[in-house]
Amino acid sequence: MGIMIEYWQRIISMTPQQLLAQGIVVIIMLLTAWNGQAKKQNNFILIILIVNILNVVQYALLSAHTASLVTGLCIFRNITFFIYKRKDENKDIPLWILLIFFATIIIASILTWESWISMTAMFGILTFSYGIWQKDIKITKVMSIVSDACWIIHGIYYLAIMDIVKIIIGTSSMLIWFFRESKKEKIKTSN
Repeated sequence: MGIMIEYWQRIISMTPQQLLAQGIVVIIMLLTAWNGQAKKQNNFILIILIVNILNVVQYALLSAHTASLVTGLCIFRNITFFIYKRKDENKDIPLWILLIFFATIIIASILTWESWISMTAMFGILTFSYGIWQKDIKITKVMSIVSDACWIIHGIYYLAIMDIVKIIIGTSSMLIWFFRESKKEKIKTSN
């Protein structure tokens, strides 16, 4: 019970910087909800690029240094993946690019180690990166949902309340997409 009281006291006593971070997430929420309905992987990656830029600012305002740095690195990942997919949606992104990105994220996470909680950002980004490396948008979205679980834990610790709400909205949007797609597949197979 004491932990909950302490947590609510932290929420009530947020600094203007922390409140600004919550406001930035409102914009991110709109983009995330829209992105959950993306049908093409390249469009999905482009919106994630914009979201990552805003997330870097949000995490910096919350003093979540590992999250801010590794999310900043994701901007380069998204640009690289976007360039590969822009010309041909079915083009394979070389495995070596993914492995270099993984190594960079792991090293950056170790160098900015704050506590075990900062590693949730690393695991979330590694999982999501693997997802967008895949060709299939369904796999991308499933890995995104797994990544979201890591970010929820991270958000609870850093008081990223609006980020948690954003994640729930984005995950819900993707689940709606999955429901619609499975419904379309059932209709196609029954005809």
